[in-house]
Amino acid sequence: MLVARYLERTKRDLVLPEEEYRRVQNALKKTLKEEVPNADKRALMAGHLANVNRLPFQQALREVCKSVGSPLTEQDVARFAKNRNKLVHAGFLAVSLLEGTVTPRERWDEYSTRGEERLSEIKFMESFVGTIIFCALGGTMERSELQ
Repeated sequence: MLVARYLERTKRDLVLPEEEYRRVQNALKKTLKEEVPNADKRALMAGHLANVNRLPFQQALREVCKSVGSPLTEQDVARFAKNRNKLVHAGFLAVSLLEGTVTPRERWDEYSTRGEERLSEIKFMESFVGTIIFCALGGTMERSELQ
């Protein structure tokens, strides 16, 4: 939410300018009408078209980090984005999936024995957010100062 608001305020949240995207969106709607005969399904798909023009979360986060002078690396951004996306869309942190300890169908409460790994990722995510806020408020720090 903070990333989206920041990019909206700085006019860097869209892939294409709104006027240009409207033409693309109209073409996509026309294609949906031609290719998806079921009106209910077509409406569901068309409802997502506005989001097609938004920056993907990882790119948006990278923009914010660069803009506020954050010392976070591309690897930090990728790690945070992967965990945020897994937590928001699937209900678990990516670290467990990456290490092969859970399957994509398992959820947070179904593998509670891996608490240390998740705690480590949660601490990393808290530190990441704190660093961005600190830098956005005018603070400066070196990469070595991050924990």
